[in-house]
Amino acid sequence: MNSYENLITRSSTRNFSDKPVSNDIIKKIVYAGHRAANANNKQKRLDIKNMCPNGPYIECAPVCVCVFCEESNFYIEDGSAATQNILNAAHFLGLGGCPRIAFS
Repeated sequence: MNSYENLITRSSTRNFSDKPVSNDIIKKIVYAGHRAANANNKQKRLDIKNMCPNGPYIECAPVCVCVFCEESNFYIEDGSAATQNILNAAHFLGLGGCPRIAFS
């Protein structure tokens, strides 16, 4: 699959198998999100203490990738770009995904 085919064939997935996803594939997907363009070039590791389910299927997915953005003038754009890269990388690597949004 070339880049263009990857972009036009990706769609949201809400039904997941219980097949485990390898750490190598997870690292590639997260790295794609990390490489997204962002206004302030800020990427941070955060401790995740609490998660609010934003869809009943989240607990059934073998992997959940969270994108956190520090509030700035362009945090929505930055988070959206990272999320789109993550979804495109997952699709390219043969996996499905679905974006969810939560504001605190």
